[in-house]
Amino acid sequence: MSAIPSELHLNGTSPIMVKNNGITRLSKENVSMSGTSTLYNYTDNNIIYVLKIVPTQGTLTRYGLPMIENSQFTQEEMASGAIKYVHNGNGTTDTFILKAQDYVGGVYPELIPITINIQ
Repeated sequence: MSAIPSELHLNGTSPIMVKNNGITRLSKENVSMSGTSTLYNYTDNNIIYVLKIVPTQGTLTRYGLPMIENSQFTQEEMASGAIKYVHNGNGTTDTFILKAQDYVGGVYPELIPITINIQ
């Protein structure tokens, strides 16, 4: 069986900007989802992102700890500053890919690539 479709929709994405060897917070400006439903109440706390492909020129952290493939975080954790990108000093761009799911088991049908521009 495959996952059930989610009522989530992507509000938008924008590149993350970070200085060489720098650290920056991910925010809802970088990726944001919402859901509209008569049955469920979607909030930042129950929209979940799964890290499917990790960045290669840096590390994503959650509360300061490195995240690995299939690590999860909520949109609330991202909005509160718990998710950060730490650049390792190499390259001028980077990318990671997220999967989004909701708290009732639905999965957004597309993977979400996030670009990092290193200044």
